[in-house]
Amino acid sequence: MNKLVRKLHTLNELTGRARGYRSVPAQLLDIIIHKLKLGIHPRDYYDMEFFKGGKSWKEKRRYVCQNGSLFWPFANNPLRYNLLFIDKYVEKAVLTGLGIQTPKLLAAIGDCYEIRSMEDLAGIFDDTESDVVIKPISGMGGTNVLVVKKVDQGYLSGKQMYSPGDLWNHIKKDYARGWIVEARVTGAGHAQAMHPSSLNTFRVCTIRTNDMNWHAAHTVLKVGRSGAVVDNVGTTGILVYLDDKGRSVDAYDFLQAKKVSHHPDTGVALTDVTVEGYEAVVAAGLAASRKLGFMGTIGWDIAYTEQGPLVLEGNLWWGCKAHQLYSGPMITDELAQGLTLHKPFARWNRSNMYPGFIRDIRKRTARYNRRG
Repeated sequence: MNKLVRKLHTLNELTGRARGYRSVPAQLLDIIIHKLKLGIHPRDYYDMEFFKGGKSWKEKRRYVCQNGSLFWPFANNPLRYNLLFIDKYVEKAVLTGLGIQTPKLLAAIGDCYEIRSMEDLAGIFDDTESDVVIKPISGMGGTNVLVVKKVDQGYLSGKQMYSPGDLWNHIKKDYARGWIVEARVTGAGHAQAMHPSSLNTFRVCTIRTNDMNWHAAHTVLKVGRSGAVVDNVGTTGILVYLDDKGRSVDAYDFLQAKKVSHHPDTGVALTDVTVEGYEAVVAAGLAASRKLGFMGTIGWDIAYTEQGPLVLEGNLWWGCKAHQLYSGPMITDELAQGLTLHKPFARWNRSNMYPGFIRDIRKRTARYNRRG
């Protein structure tokens, strides 16, 4: 019953948001037409704001929608390689083995790894001059990530002071699934000046076409907010949209739920600036993708530093809505010619990613953690 109530509440919220453009009966008819022509889910109809009108059918055919669309590059991602992107320890080993530049792995924490106590962890701080990043091996969205600096009073992360016991208690919350400890990376250029306390990274979405060539379909810059040490845009971050020359054309603040031209905390310009390192970062994303040619699309998180681009991680799933809502469809004419067009109502290959995969990923991750 509670599930039904939540669904009805969501439906009322969505139809209410679109009521200024179409009546509810007109919305329902429009949803049916979009399903027949594009094969998209009603949720994507609202997420991409197709109810507003003004877009041609050709343009709407080029959107990548979370719950399936005519062009859906995720369908070329085999599920058997999911572990490479869920387990950050495995991913780090793969990236390093392939010669992809990535932040240095200092250690891993857990019963299966070398760090099993606070005393072991303290030795890591003694052996490195840099601050360290501690994050769950299979975490998502920047949850529970700490950037830690050793000081006389204990350990400082952001504005919070941890005693050795406090830090270890934080780690023990997810001790069973494990943690990795990396050397902290410092960003460079205007991207880092936007919000210096976080590492502001580029998300480079690459797509492989059927001729086995990789393309940089879309690149955005993720910027932290409110003193956070992570740039995650799912909660409080800012997404800066870039054109194909690396110039920022728009920025959306998820905390205020509106577009902004300057960073609300630092006052630094977010739009109408050319962001240093763009070309090098995109090239790094494409080079990394070519070494993982068995995949179909990857969302790379890449930091631009004084030493050049560093690949933080690759994401099997990158958010469709945030990338396209304010910059238009991702599938260009070139990409459309090189991708297989999925027919509405056709069956999906369940050995690869399919609509609904993202709803199951947390369950699969939980199962993987229990087995570990």
